[in-house]
Amino acid sequence: MRPIMQELIQKQQQTYNQVFLAHSKTFHNPTFHYDWWMFPVLAPSNVSEQSKKYSANTQDTKDLLNHKQFITTYANTIDKYLTNLKTYGWNKYDVRYAKMMSSLAQFITVSNTMLHDNKIASINTQLKALAKRAVSYAQSVPNASTFFRSSLSKLNSVTPKPAMPKPVITPKPAIPNTVIKPLNQPTLINPTPAAKPNNKISIDFNHGLLDNSIKTDAIVNAASTQPLAIKNWSGVAGAIYQNLQLTDKKILDTHWNKLGQQVFPGTSTSVKNAHGQPHRFELASGNKCYLIHAGSPKWIKDPKQHAQIKAKLISAYLSIMQGIQRHNQIAQYKIQTVAIPPLGIGIYQVPPQVSAQCAFAAFTEFFKTTNSKISIIIPLKDGKNRTSNDYLFGEELKKLITNQAANQPKSLGKFKK
Repeated sequence: MRPIMQELIQKQQQTYNQVFLAHSKTFHNPTFHYDWWMFPVLAPSNVSEQSKKYSANTQDTKDLLNHKQFITTYANTIDKYLTNLKTYGWNKYDVRYAKMMSSLAQFITVSNTMLHDNKIASINTQLKALAKRAVSYAQSVPNASTFFRSSLSKLNSVTPKPAMPKPVITPKPAIPNTVIKPLNQPTLINPTPAAKPNNKISIDFNHGLLDNSIKTDAIVNAASTQPLAIKNWSGVAGAIYQNLQLTDKKILDTHWNKLGQQVFPGTSTSVKNAHGQPHRFELASGNKCYLIHAGSPKWIKDPKQHAQIKAKLISAYLSIMQGIQRHNQIAQYKIQTVAIPPLGIGIYQVPPQVSAQCAFAAFTEFFKTTNSKISIIIPLKDGKNRTSNDYLFGEELKKLITNQAANQPKSLGKFKK
């Protein structure tokens, strides 16, 4: 890494602590100056020499993507900047927003060439999720400058496009094709239109993820989004680790450390061996399966944050399915069935109904836009306890699938009680 990039990282950390954290409600205003080191990008030739000081070329971008402290702060910076603009309103400073979009487009473009690295693939997913938010907000900015529109075009070109929704005809007005809001729980905003029914989702109220009766090609671990050593894993994650043979434990431990002992909220990643290939683990039950880490965002009571949290949770569920789809295109051992437990409903305090709504939106979107034959099992270890989060999640997902089936000849899923 060039010395100037090391200096950039030092300024980034200083600015993040002294501006973004110390002035959490006003850091987005034009009174603060930090664009070139908070949103690094290859500077154009017509800017001042001072502006060119922190210009980041392709190799610089690769180095920064591989620098854990920088890239974590970079993602948090964009997340906080977008959140403040949405919360407090447009700051009429489109030059900074344009630089941010250009920087984000550059980091996505470069990381697209590094997807063989599992850590970079996870970062790439998170950056694209931020790009969607940035593009969405940018499209509402009035009187945008030429520079702003050019930067938006760059970012839009590397941002995944959602499938165009098809109109849903509802024969019974009393049963609208929307996500129904449970009592005292927030409603999913703009749910995804219904997919073509395919009976791909099975909700199992009787068995947990590691029960012998759960036979799948892959299982999902609701992984920590904060650095956490495997020795401190508890709950289902800890049980997964204890179910492994010693050699498999070493593979999991090595890979987890390479990830920085965490995954980003809204992303997923399969566990890989020393050769960079997805590894099939042998559980104590004898079942051989791949292991996928998925990161849920933490729930915040502030209603202003709910849409953003839901978007990240949908992204986490969707990332699982998209990762499996990519895996099946190249891997010898295909994933035909995956067990996905509810995400975020434990210590991250996501209301179970909200997590179910996000899962439904993600799975529906996935099956609507692919011809995949992947089957999903939702294992609910505490599914018989009517007061448990597992049960509430299962009932909400069941209701959503049932409501969808009211307008279509087949159901998206089936239920085991």
